[in-house]
Amino acid sequence: MMHTIKLVVLLLASAVAWVDRGHQAGREIREPVCASEIDAARWAAAAAEGRGRYRVGPEIDRAMALFRFHRRTEALSRLTRVERLREEYGQGLPDEKGTALLTSVGRLRDCITRASAAPLATLTVRVFMGGDSPDDRGPPVPGVLVLVQDIIVGRTSSDGTLRLRVPSGAIELRAEVHEGIG
Repeated sequence: MMHTIKLVVLLLASAVAWVDRGHQAGREIREPVCASEIDAARWAAAAAEGRGRYRVGPEIDRAMALFRFHRRTEALSRLTRVERLREEYGQGLPDEKGTALLTSVGRLRDCITRASAAPLATLTVRVFMGGDSPDDRGPPVPGVLVLVQDIIVGRTSSDGTLRLRVPSGAIELRAEVHEGIG
């Protein structure tokens, strides 16, 4: 069972994350790898999901997250699952939507196959119990489950910290405290 408690999560990203993403002064910000392909696949999935019982969009997002973590084989496996769903999923799907979905997933697969993901960055997460004020840090919280892009990346150590390698650029980080922790 998950508890909701007040936590202060401090993220200390290495300079690598900012340099690799082009956020330094005087550098142009680069578009993420396979950005147009992932956008097209998301749009096609959204159009196809209306009446279907399968949600393809989350599979596509998971594939992209795995690719960004330099786990290309797992990412391609996820996209293969999407393509195989077409046999079952596509029975009630108009041909043009099914074709658009498969075409866009195929283009994303091709991009992931030939492209290199952006370099990983180092991130240190520190989790503390929250105090009465926003900047008041209580004791560190060990055993907090940390997820990046909905992928479990680890748990905080006894001092409430976790150092990990994450995709450079924008990421979604979630910290969960479960019963018996903290």
